[in-house]
Parts: sequence; C-alpha cells; structure tokens
Amino acid sequence: MPFEEEFARLWSDLEGQLRARLVQRGVPFDEAEELVQDTGVRLWCHWQQVHPEARRTWAWRVCQNLWMQRFRDEGRRRRVIRRAGERLEAQTVDPLLEAMEKRDEAARRQRVMQLLWRLSLRDRLALWLMAAAPSSSAAAAALGIEWESLRVRVHRARRRLTQALAAGV
Repeated sequence: MPFEEEFARLWSDLEGQLRARLVQRGVPFDEAEELVQDTGVRLWCHWQQVHPEARRTWAWRVCQNLWMQRFRDEGRRRRVIRRAGERLEAQTVDPLLEAMEKRDEAARRQRVMQLLWRLSLRDRLALWLMAAAPSSSAAAAALGIEWESLRVRVHRARRRLTQALAAGV
C-alpha cells in the first residue's frame, strides 16, 4: 500500500481518538485541535522511521509530549510576566530603598575586589582571562597552558573566592 494511503487510513481513525483523549483530560477544544494537527505533521514527517505496529502509540506519546511542552511553556510565560510585574512594582515603591540597594551592591563589589586581590596573581589572571578572552582556548593560549589546565585553575580560584566570601575574611 502506498505511503499516503496508509497514512490517511491510520490518521482518519487516530485523529478523533487523540482529540477526544485530550478533551477528556481538560484541554480546551481549540488547543486540542492544534495539538492533534501538530502530531499529524510529526507523524507524517517521521512515518518511515516509526515501526508500523508502534505508530499509534508513538503518535499518542508525541501528542502528550506536545501538550506537556505547551503546559510548561505557559507556566514559564506566567512566571516571567509575574516577575516583570513584581519588578515594576518594586521600582515604583521607594527611591530610598533603591538607593540603599545600590549602596549595598557597591559594598559587595568592593568586598569581592578586595578578596580578588588576596588571590594569587596566577588565580587572578586565570579568572580575568576567562572573563575577558573570546574563548577558553584563547585564554589558555595567553597563559601558555592547555585549556583543561586553565579550567581546573579557574575552578579552584572560584572555590577559594567563594570560601573567602562565605568565611567573611
């Protein structure tokens, strides 16, 4: 049987079942229709790669995954909007609070700079080059070492800096 006929036969039966399952699970009809159509497109594109006996199950799994991805994306979208609203509210609340936060941030930066200067020159160079160089291999080449060595050096320098910050030295 030609590919198109085989697909049409399976899809005519499967399309309604997928839509009904999604609606039973609480998905709005319009969204269920979109998910079913997306599933059909993916099934068409991957028809040859999916074993004939597994196509129904594969289509349902793809449909479920698309639904869950939309659900997660919607949650992310809501969180981003909520956070943006919170930031907007926080910005309009109190200029005194904003000034205090800037002062605290400046004090934190000054503290980090003091701790950076306590690190060895070798550690400071490694950290600076990793931040400033276009790539880790360029930073390693500037120091004349392998990039794996630079990675280890930067890891240890960051650990020392973190420990100093935590200890309040």
